[in-house]
Amino acid sequence: MILVEAVRKLTDRNAPPAPPQEDWKRVNVFRLVSWVVFWGIAVAVVGHVVLGEPLRYLLVCIGLAFLFVLVNGISQGISDSNPISSAFVMTVFILAAIGLTDAGTGLMCASILLIACSEGGDMQQDRSTGWRLGTNRSSSFVIR
Repeated sequence: MILVEAVRKLTDRNAPPAPPQEDWKRVNVFRLVSWVVFWGIAVAVVGHVVLGEPLRYLLVCIGLAFLFVLVNGISQGISDSNPISSAFVMTVFILAAIGLTDAGTGLMCASILLIACSEGGDMQQDRSTGWRLGTNRSSSFVIR
């Protein structure tokens, strides 16, 4: 339903222009993407160089973190329940499906996802609570 609505808004030529957002609601997309890419690379480098984990599995877990943070954040916002254990188990299954045989590597790599889901869900819940209360959340969540 969200995808259909987004397509409808993008293709509707007669729609009135959106009102300008308040300053604290604007997001600098370049800085946000740069922040995410920097920390993704940092996690991969530390995991590979310092901890000696295979880079392939680290990159898969970092990629899965994007998906599971969104899913778990939505779930936490709707039901106040974070299905983090299922994300962890699915990550281990996906790693095994692409050839992982070392249990220690699986636990270490899936821990990346576990931490990301926990923090991402908390941040999304804090942001939703602030939205409902009508507070300015720029000090915690807006990258300018």
